[in-house]
Parts: sequence; structure tokens; C-alpha cells
Amino acid sequence: MTMKSVDPAHLRSVVLTGHAGGGKTTLAEQLLFRAGAVQRLGRVDDGTAHLDYEPEEQKRKESLSLAVATFEHEQYRITLVDTPGYPDFVAEVVEGFAAADGAILVLEQGNNRIQAFDLGGNPVPFFTQQSEPHFLNLDATEDVTYLDLAVEFTGYLYVLSMDANNVHRLDIYSPNQSGTAPICTTLGVNAANLAVDFWRRAYMLNYEVLQVPGNGIPAFTEPSVSLWLPTPPTF
Repeated sequence: MTMKSVDPAHLRSVVLTGHAGGGKTTLAEQLLFRAGAVQRLGRVDDGTAHLDYEPEEQKRKESLSLAVATFEHEQYRITLVDTPGYPDFVAEVVEGFAAADGAILVLEQGNNRIQAFDLGGNPVPFFTQQSEPHFLNLDATEDVTYLDLAVEFTGYLYVLSMDANNVHRLDIYSPNQSGTAPICTTLGVNAANLAVDFWRRAYMLNYEVLQVPGNGIPAFTEPSVSLWLPTPPTF
């Protein structure tokens, strides 16, 4: 299959990493199939996964080496780097991260900013429209406690914080914005942690105590996860 030309701003590399048997290759197969990059949905258990192409991998039904595949979504070209999960093959995982064109983002409580580093710990100009492109100042949320940071696949940053009055807020930033104000803010997002999936859906580990009918508090509580959809960003 011939791919059309894509400018560098619309290229993305994603490393799939995690423990053995966690479903990394299965996830890659689903993404490739749903994007139309492959015509057949392969399965690890059947030895038909496109990224487990070595005979030994098909025999053992597990990834033993790094594998790469590419698909297109909207205007983006995304390269998947599938890595093995066993510690014996950790060198393959390191190579996968070295190949990906990403950055390590650090949410700094003391400096009230997000700073970007490469895999060697060197600052990188991730925030291209800022006067200091190596970091993004979070001027809108001074004097808060930062709880979590998540990044979706095109680069939007989701920052969860809590102020002195226990008011939680979720702010969304763009790595390409010129100002420091969030492009989207939602108050009352009572969560302790969050994760963002490929479709920009946010999953929250609930922070508030859930009550039973009648406003009573149950004898024991269990953590729960909520699905949250953000307000579309506006510029």
C-alpha cells in the first residue's frame, strides 16, 4: 500500500510497552485493522498477528523482538513500535523508546510549570510557540496541588489539580499555544488520577466518597473509575 506524503508536524510515533501478556500486540492489531492498514485482524493466540512475524514468536505466541507498523488517522501518520514484555528483552524496549520522536514531560509543583526533556534528560523545545520553548508556565493555576498529568496522542496536555478549598479542576493545554492560559477548563472534577485514551476520552479514578441512596455512607467504599468527555478546545 502506497502512503501519501505527510508533513513532519503530522507525524507521530507511539511505543507500546508493558508486562508480558498485557495485550500490547493485540492493541496494535486492532489499531492497524480499524485504520485499514491491514485487511485481516490477526491474533496472537493463533500465531497470525502481523507484528509477531518471526517463527519463534508465532510458536511461543509472544513477542520476542521489537516490531514497527504504520497507519493513518485523519491527517496524522502514526508509527507504532511494539515491544516485548519479558525482562529478558529489555534492550528491545530501550531501542523502541530511542526510535520514538517523543518527549518526557515533567509537571513541576515548585516551579509551577511543565518542562520537556528528551530520553537523555536534556531539555527539548516541545512548546514551540512559548518564549521559552522548553517549558510551559501554568500561570492560571498558581497555589494549587497538582495531582496528575496525561497527554493524548496529538499532544494535548490534561492537568488535574486541587486548590486550598479542595476544589478540583481539569485544564487542557496545547503544546502549540502561544499563551499560558488553558484552552479548556472544567471545575469540580473530583478525581485523584486520570488517563486519556486514543479517542480523547478521559478516565478518572474517583476522589469523592460515593454515597448510597438516602445520602448515607456505606460501611466500606471501593475506588471507582468514571468516564469524562472534555469540552472541545476553542482557539
